[in-house]
Amino acid sequence: MAISSTQSFVDVEEYRAAIRPSNTEFLLTARSQPFRSAVTKVDLIDVGMQNLTENVARVWQILVQTPRTGFVFTARPGLPMRHQGAELADNEIALIPKGVEVRQRTSGPISVASLSLPEDSVAPHIKTLFGQDLTPPRDHFTFTVSPAMMTRLRHLHNAVIGLAETSPDIIANAGVARALDSSLTEAALNCLAVGRLVETRVAQRNHAALVKRLYELVRRRPEEPIYLLDVCAMLGVSQRTLHLSCHDQLGIGPKQYLLLRRLHQAHKALQTGSPMTTSVTNIAMRFGFWQLGRFSATYRSIFGEPPSATLRRESN
Repeated sequence: MAISSTQSFVDVEEYRAAIRPSNTEFLLTARSQPFRSAVTKVDLIDVGMQNLTENVARVWQILVQTPRTGFVFTARPGLPMRHQGAELADNEIALIPKGVEVRQRTSGPISVASLSLPEDSVAPHIKTLFGQDLTPPRDHFTFTVSPAMMTRLRHLHNAVIGLAETSPDIIANAGVARALDSSLTEAALNCLAVGRLVETRVAQRNHAALVKRLYELVRRRPEEPIYLLDVCAMLGVSQRTLHLSCHDQLGIGPKQYLLLRRLHQAHKALQTGSPMTTSVTNIAMRFGFWQLGRFSATYRSIFGEPPSATLRRESN
């Protein structure tokens, strides 16, 4: 049976845990207003869908581990998003197979659409629908499609998401689920079959490879603060080289990235801590913040409240 769900969030950690895939790193990079987000998920027969709505700038590092091929595009034209260091245009789709790690970043409000198919169904469906032999993709790439094809895919996706948000009982109907599944599969694979590959710059590929190594490094130390000197030494690169790669892929330099990572680590520790057994000072120092006034101000600029409020609220 087809299932769907819709959730809204004001806490970044709860939101990160709810989106697919959840084993990712999601960092707020700027905040001009209270964080607001929503995720709608729909699972039909073969097609899995997700729609993310966010209101502030962020960086999202994604590692796909399920045996599915994902299609990612903007749900609403005109809201810019960078994918793997390049702008994802309104008529472009990012293809993400299993085992690929990608990065998305935004500078403000965004609505991101995605759908996925079982990886072993892509080539047979292409053969059936279009008479083409297609080797299943093993690497990430972006392709451009015609405005008409993009409009159809986006319209179908948004229509199903709208049903999930307003009339989930319709999606739960087996006949409707089968019809929607077939239409979405055909629309997505039609885009893939006739789409034009967007060429990637050599420098962009090199930057992506280095940032992937950086992400693998910090992922092995989820509870440990890491600093720029350590990273450059462990990766065997200069600060300048790392800065160019991070700025291209993440929109921020490595020092800022590592600072934001430590802030989010502190935020998570404050959420799970208790004022009976710990303090803001202890948690701040644990993650390398020794100027407590500056820590509090920076924390508030990202999470919209002082660290003491997070600790008190989550303990209640």
